[in-house]
Formats: sequence, C-alpha cells, structure tokens
Amino acid sequence: MIKKALVGMLFIGGTILLLVGMVGIVCAGDWPMFHHDLRHSGVTDEEVPDDLELLWCRETRGLASPPAIADGKVFVNVNAGIPYCLDEKTGEILWNWSYQEERQVLGPPTVADKKVFVYSFMDSKCCITSLNGKTGEIIWSYGYDFEELTGPDIEELLAVVYSPVIADGKVFAGGFDGKIYCLNENTGELIWSYQAEDLVFFPPTIAHDKVFVADSFGEEIYCLDKNTGELIWSYQAPYYPSTLTVVDGEVFFVSDKLYCLEENTGKEIRNYNISSPFTLGVAAENGKLFVGSNYKIYCLDKNTGEIIWNYETIGGMVSPPVVAGDKVLVFGGPILYCLDKDNGDLISKIPVGGKRAYPVVANERVFIGGMGGVCCFGSKRISPKEEDTPLPEVETPEEKTGVPTGEKETLGFEAIFAIAGLVAIAYILRRCRK
Repeated sequence: MIKKALVGMLFIGGTILLLVGMVGIVCAGDWPMFHHDLRHSGVTDEEVPDDLELLWCRETRGLASPPAIADGKVFVNVNAGIPYCLDEKTGEILWNWSYQEERQVLGPPTVADKKVFVYSFMDSKCCITSLNGKTGEIIWSYGYDFEELTGPDIEELLAVVYSPVIADGKVFAGGFDGKIYCLNENTGELIWSYQAEDLVFFPPTIAHDKVFVADSFGEEIYCLDKNTGELIWSYQAPYYPSTLTVVDGEVFFVSDKLYCLEENTGKEIRNYNISSPFTLGVAAENGKLFVGSNYKIYCLDKNTGEIIWNYETIGGMVSPPVVAGDKVLVFGGPILYCLDKDNGDLISKIPVGGKRAYPVVANERVFIGGMGGVCCFGSKRISPKEEDTPLPEVETPEEKTGVPTGEKETLGFEAIFAIAGLVAIAYILRRCRK
C-alpha cells in the first residue's frame, strides 16, 4: 500500500515537473517571430486596451525591425547592424552587440527555446546565427557566400522581413544565394537545402509538415517537404509575392492582387479584386482576411471576397495588419490605427512618426519597431495579469532583486508546488484508507 502511494506521489510529481517545464518554454501572450506564428497568421488572443498610452521608448540608430517578445524581453534588430535585448516593462537595454563591430545583424529576430535566431553578416558571408537569449552570446553560426545587395529600398525591406523560423528542432531560413536552408536548431548543422530561382528573404511559413516559401525576385512560390526539402509544388506569381499565410488548408499572399492557393496542390482557388495591394502580408482569422491597400485597410470574407468593411488612413500601408482580440492594428503613414475588428470603427489612433512602423502585440501591450527606435504602448492602469504594483522605473533589475533578469519566476511556482503537495497528501490518505 505504501509502495503504491509512493508511486502515486512520483507520478504526480513527474506530471507537475512536466507542466512546469512546459510553462517555462511556452507563453501564450508572447509574440516570438515575424507575424506572430509559424503560419504567419498575424493573430493573437491578447486584448489591447482602448486607452493606449505611451509606456516607454528606446531610441536606436536607424530602422528598428518588428520586435519579437518572449520571456519578459523585447528583441529587436536595427539596420545599423546591432541587435538589442530590452526589458519588456521598462525598455531598459539588457544587452546589445555594440562591441561586435566585425559582425552585423539584419531582419526581425525569432525566439525559441530561450534562444534568439538572426541573420548576421561577416567577411562577405551571410550567417544564420543562434544567440543565447539571456546574454546575447553566439551559440553557433552557419555561413554561406553571397553577392552583396545595394540600394536603400532593398536594405529597408530586408531590415523588416528577413527572418528565420524554428519548428520541431529545425531552423528554416531563406538565403541571399537563392537557397532555402534547414538546419539543426541546437548545432547549426545542415539538414537539407533547396535551390530556388532567386533571392529568398521572406520568412518561410510552416504548416502540416510543409514549408512554404516566396521567392520574391523570381516571382515563384514553393511548397517543400519539411523533413526532406523535396519539392511538392511550385506556383508562378504574376508579381513579387509577399509573406505567405496558411490557414484552413489555403495559402494567401499579396502580389498584384490578393491570391489564395490550395495548400496541397498549389492550384489557384480565387483572387480578390482590391486595388493595388501593397503590404508585406495579410492577417487571417475566423473566415476573414485583413489586408492593406494603398490608403485603406480591408476586411474581406475569406471564401467569397466580399468586402465586410474598409477604413481609410492618411498614409500608405506596408506593414501587415495585426489582429489582437477584438481589435485590428495597422500603421498607415505616421499613425497607428486601432480599429474594431467586427465593423472597422475607429477606436483610437496614435501619432507614431517616422517613415515606417511595424506593430506587434504581446501581454496586453503594443510594441512598435520603426525609424529611430522601439516604443511600447499600453494602459497605465493595473492589468489583471500584473502584480498589484505600479510600472517599474527604468533601472537595472539586478539592483532591485539581486536576481539576474529573466530568472525570476512569474507564474507562482510556489503555489503550484503547494497544490501538488496537497494533491499528493490527499492521494496517500485515500490509498491508506483502502
């Protein structure tokens, strides 16, 4: 009987440890990669406050990429070649690469398993690089030769979309040499590569053991087997395709129009006749598509193409819309617009300034990377998710707690173990009474 009770305790303890490990890896409120997830849906369940206020700004030299938010940190790359890691609540710099003069980074970072994945450039090589998320130290770097690209438009585009993705222990990345790479996440060892027609700088999209990639200069879309890199199908786009979004067995991208392909065959299902779409992607949720076109953002019925609503902005849109809870966020001109998801009514608008801005949403806050830096907006009122204390001042976290940043537990593990103990005691008593 005692033996059975001990087995029960071990089972419960193992289950608790497993749950704790899972909590340490995944946080539903984070935004860990370009356009949120592996399907590039641009959708999060996080709610955005109606009364968005500026919480902090961090000035950077040059154009800041769309941020990645994970583990209480904001990761952003600047087209001056420097990656930054900031405290999510204060904007304080936790680390950067100001000392790495011989190596530069480009494009939005991707965060997975406490590591940060970026593209870096060194000695005429482009490198897919893995960094320690806590310190910024290089774990590994996989490099290949490439021909240097020039021109402000190219540099700006790469600064905001050139990003790897991580799935099932593998890193998937496009290359300046026209190849699509699959690497081991922990070692950087090459698993497979596929030669495309031209440059591949939009991040790959992952769904159902397939890798979807837009070869924008070659105007080709590829679907590859995720495990082998073998070609499943390809599609010739009429014009430079954008980032690909995969939902409900369909692939969506912006070209001269908004297009929809069948996921398994690449056959065109439909296109949507909206004028001059020019955004880096779409957002898709619950049978609706959200896309920018010149000076308007549209909400379309995914299956029929019917316009549900549209809203006119004062400036052109490049960054893809973001759906957060019951709201849609989009940057148009120098303004960040917050709209009602169901009817397109304006909820709020915030002058942001700068030539470009790229909003992401995490943990009830809006983070914007753009020309000149990174800003965080939210509510200064206390959130139910936060402790009952005011927002901290900008100071070193180690000075306040003596605990290195990122090491503090935020989900009440003491309470979890207390509950586990009570469950274990109840289990023993129950077994002993039999």
